[in-house]
Amino acid sequence: MFRLRILKSLLSGGLGQTIDRARALIRLEQQVVDCLETKLAGHCRVANLKDGILVLQVDSPAWAGRLRQQAPKLPAQLRETGGDLASVRHVRVTVRPVEHRSVPLRHTAQLSAKSAEGIEAAAETIDDEALSAALKRLARHGRPSGRS
Repeated sequence: MFRLRILKSLLSGGLGQTIDRARALIRLEQQVVDCLETKLAGHCRVANLKDGILVLQVDSPAWAGRLRQQAPKLPAQLRETGGDLASVRHVRVTVRPVEHRSVPLRHTAQLSAKSAEGIEAAAETIDDEALSAALKRLARHGRPSGRS
């Protein structure tokens, strides 16, 4: 019962407004997609509609160029569909940032436990302290976490 009251409270406040706004943008997107050629529609998303300015995002500069060519005609087409799109006076086209996969800056050595033991044994026989310490650090890559 307590959870239900919390959920109702959230939905009646800011979260409910956010959900309503998201649903409205989804409806707008469907209407916009219906006005675009099929290939272009697959690369276009509605980002916002505020004060008569419809912001559309595409996934590349090439698609942005194609959409910008259609943008001057788009408000009239959208007004014909009625609803919320009747207020569109201007279309702004933006390119959605490309998602970059994070690439590790360094490669972490993968050693078997047996290799690590051999490297550590070699480190014990070396007189050069810096080299010995470096080999011991390298040997730690082959040990399960938690062991020193």
